[in-house]
Amino acid sequence: MMKKELLILFILNFSFYCTGQEIKIPENFIEHSIPKVESPEWFVLIHSKDCYAVKKDNGRLIVEKTSYYKKRV
Repeated sequence: MMKKELLILFILNFSFYCTGQEIKIPENFIEHSIPKVESPEWFVLIHSKDCYAVKKDNGRLIVEKTSYYKKRV
């Protein structure tokens, strides 16, 4: 019985923690849907020379454009 109560408390605590997070989307951010595999949009995307680095810093997700280019995706 004690394990069930601890599990419920953990789930409640976790859900309050998740809902309390603030998400800031940059003004210049554009959202696109994921293209279908082998569609023209998909080929443009996988052959793009744009590369981004994604990292987590102090609980923040940081996405930066990089100069690193890998020929194979």
